[in-house]
Amino acid sequence: VDCDWSSDVCSSDLGKLLNANTISVKPQRIVAATNLLLAENRIVLVGNITDPKTGDSDAFYVLCAQTCEAAKYLGKKSTYVRVAHLEKNQLLLAGSTRDAWPGKKAIGKVDAFATVLDLTTGKQIFFQRSGNKSAVRSWESGYQLNGQIVLSGFSELGTNQEVVTTSFAKNGNVIGTARFP
Repeated sequence: VDCDWSSDVCSSDLGKLLNANTISVKPQRIVAATNLLLAENRIVLVGNITDPKTGDSDAFYVLCAQTCEAAKYLGKKSTYVRVAHLEKNQLLLAGSTRDAWPGKKAIGKVDAFATVLDLTTGKQIFFQRSGNKSAVRSWESGYQLNGQIVLSGFSELGTNQEVVTTSFAKNGNVIGTARFP
């Protein structure tokens, strides 16, 4: 969707696209859309979906171009997305999770996670999980630029609380971390 923000062109085209498509998610769930990303000719809707009976939550994203695809889910019982950034065909999603992910089991009470998905192939090209035993961690803000990622969030361990900012190289290696009590 090419937008001329000084006119109604973008909002009317966006409205037509969203009104012309039904976005289906799991039934009888509470849906909280947290991000709406616009890039070229596509829209990405990101959020969290909760089962009101159990409190289980997983994150989701939906791709829309001419039509909207079925929602894709991250996590099973306790994953929340708080960061969404779209660069070219790469979608960065980050937040917190207690769920085990393939090859990345839980570390702390709640771990911060970040993943980058290739929207053309649907493959995960980056995944990081950050935590300490008995700690609660979450990424709360961040961005991706030229494949490098910077995320900022918090860490709580007992009565100690810190703000943590970490930068990652394209290959997922940590470039540096700063902690602020």
